[in-house]
Amino acid sequence: MRHIPGLLQAVASRVPDTCFPATLHADIGATLGRDLDGAGELRDGVPAHADDTTAERRKRDPGFRERVLRGYEYRYCVCGFDLRIGHGPAGLEAAYIQWHHVGGPDIEPNGLSLCALHHKLFDLGVLTVVPAEHRVVFSQHAISGGRGMEGELQFHGRAILAPQQADLLPAPEFLAWNTKNVFKLPARRVVLDGATTQAAR
Repeated sequence: MRHIPGLLQAVASRVPDTCFPATLHADIGATLGRDLDGAGELRDGVPAHADDTTAERRKRDPGFRERVLRGYEYRYCVCGFDLRIGHGPAGLEAAYIQWHHVGGPDIEPNGLSLCALHHKLFDLGVLTVVPAEHRVVFSQHAISGGRGMEGELQFHGRAILAPQQADLLPAPEFLAWNTKNVFKLPARRVVLDGATTQAAR
């Protein structure tokens, strides 16, 4: 079977679609040393080469992105970054907390309004949000290099920017799924007013 032309390429390009969110496809291809035939090339948050005729593929609700972004008033909920091109936000994305292809629903409590960088870090398991106070926590595996707390780690322990309504906040069950299946434990400890707390186990 290894001599069938195109078989390896076909299998390799289907694995990212089936097992990982689109934000990670290009990295997977680079790690494998293969061009996954458009992997990482996104159209409306899905791979450009995705085969929508596959019976088992769940259709995405095209309104999910707009509802999540509107819920957060078109703000980046982790970093507060606010860059616009004309009237439209630049690099603003709706991230699934529980990945869509593994059953995550297209509802606002399963979404976060993130900049492209924090969306990628979220999907890599570098950061997550703990449910109690909706604080951002980083993994102990995230090493910030020379920039220290002036870089991305400055957001560790900070509450996300809240959406317009409390019922749009990330739901505990989706955050629990993310912590169990994506986030790279253990979490860095959060220090609040001199008290150290365990952010995620």
